Amino acid sequence: MPTIGPDSRSARRFLADESESTSTADDIATRRLHARSIAMTATLVAAGATVIVAACAAYLLQPLAWPSTEGVVEHSTWVSGTAEESQGAAIAYRYVVDGAAYRSERLSLFASGGRANAGSGQWSWDERTLVERHAPGDPIEVRYDPNDPSRAVVVATWNMPGLWIAAGVLLLAWGMAAECWRRSRGPLSDEDLEQMGWRWGHPD
Repeated sequence: MPTIGPDSRSARRFLADESESTSTADDIATRRLHARSIAMTATLVAAGATVIVAACAAYLLQPLAWPSTEGVVEHSTWVSGTAEESQGAAIAYRYVVDGAAYRSERLSLFASGGRANAGSGQWSWDERTLVERHAPGDPIEVRYDPNDPSRAVVVATWNMPGLWIAAGVLLLAWGMAAECWRRSRGPLSDEDLEQMGWRWGHPD
């Protein structure tokens, strides 16, 4: 039986260490690739949410740039909300633009107005104040679309709970994306990958 000399044992140990180092390096590279794919996905989700929120905000805030005229309130009430009616302010008003008379129940671009679609998307206390300050026969500021004067609103503001919630969601989404990128640049444990949303595991 041939005898294994010290040089042979050293060579085997060296090859084993090299193999282990290569395996560890491959494992780290794979983990980092997975981590970066998670971070990229999180970034794309945040970017997509930003585009959607920006489009919705641009639509809802259009009236801020519209011209205004003085209208007259026909009726004003607070709808408590039922199966057929939504809760919120319901105000009907009439106004005149370039000699043409119009009538509308829309409070904002958030809802079509009327008792069935009451509300303006504002905080409930702001809507109650709107009703209290505008009794039938009172003047009311009306903002109308210059390209379509029949399209008008009496509420033009960015201070809506929906917009605040959307802003909070965006901050959360971008914060998560930033955290994923931060983790992808540091040491990556199984726990890190799981917290980033990737279930890591080695086959048995």
